[in-house]
Amino acid sequence: MTTPKEREMLINSSKCKTKDNIDDLLEEFFKERNLDPMCKHIRLAFATITYLWSIRQLLNINHNESWFCSSSNAPTATLIQQNNFVKDNQRVDFILRNVDDENDYISAEEKPGRKGVKLDLRKGNILQSSMFQLWNRKVNSALIMEQIEAITCQWEGLKLTIYATKYLPNKHLISYTKESFVMPKDETYCASFAVFLAAILSLKRLVFLNYSTEMEMDKELEKY
Repeated sequence: MTTPKEREMLINSSKCKTKDNIDDLLEEFFKERNLDPMCKHIRLAFATITYLWSIRQLLNINHNESWFCSSSNAPTATLIQQNNFVKDNQRVDFILRNVDDENDYISAEEKPGRKGVKLDLRKGNILQSSMFQLWNRKVNSALIMEQIEAITCQWEGLKLTIYATKYLPNKHLISYTKESFVMPKDETYCASFAVFLAAILSLKRLVFLNYSTEMEMDKELEKY
């Protein structure tokens, strides 16, 4: 799910084999004007990962959450709600929240290894269920609810797994793994990074689709 220009930038990124290739391509990227936001995201992401590769940050097995936090401005604290009951304050490494109505559109947790991942996944399931409960109270339409996916992401070292929950008839929820990707450790795997970045662009569009759907729902509700 990419535009022709995004596809061109991703393909050119995937063809890089050396630091010189990367520097030349970044120079071309930054010469371009009037790029749309998604293309600017590709440019920024490629420049950022190039910096992380250059300082060998991702080769450090003890980096814990440092590379992720410096790149995404995490962590953020949030309240986790379930069945109208506010749990104790819990930390979420990253969360995208609408400050106007307190809707959460996507969250992400990170662990340097397997330890703690199960707890993060349980927290993610609570967040996904809470999203649907809030949306369902506002809409009360199974047909609309079935068009929405609640998304959470889990980092395990350099591996990213994307989880989703969908609404089924009779108010049932089904959770599943959408896909897993691995962040390459150095510049010799630019093709893998291009695939990873294409997935992130699709994820951004999915979150925006959820947001747009909810905005349309709010507009319809205001009519009554």
